[in-house]
Amino acid sequence: MLLGLGMGLVVSPLSAAVMTSVDDSDTGVASGVNNAVARVAGLVAVALLGAVVASVFEQNLDSAAELPIFFGVVTDGLNAEEEAMRLVATDAAFAAVAYITAALSVVSAVVAWLTLERKF
Repeated sequence: MLLGLGMGLVVSPLSAAVMTSVDDSDTGVASGVNNAVARVAGLVAVALLGAVVASVFEQNLDSAAELPIFFGVVTDGLNAEEEAMRLVATDAAFAAVAYITAALSVVSAVVAWLTLERKF
């Protein structure tokens, strides 16, 4: 829900800014470049955050790293201690992604605040 709200607040004004900043004869190219950059950025973000999740999950398993425990997969046959370690590692991985995306949101807000033209 939060992602949908953020996308709704950002994507439409961003697309409008891109489309109105070019001549009418270049709107097709501007639209294509805007869409391509958005898709590539999404792919890179998913790949990098996926690598962060895998790394943090693995680090938090500690001694259980040799067990057949995979991120996001509930495995049968784990004892209570191993299941607890799996849950802690999963929580840590999600927390790392949440902290990273929150920090990136703050950075983007600061950049926008400093670079946008103010109209008073």
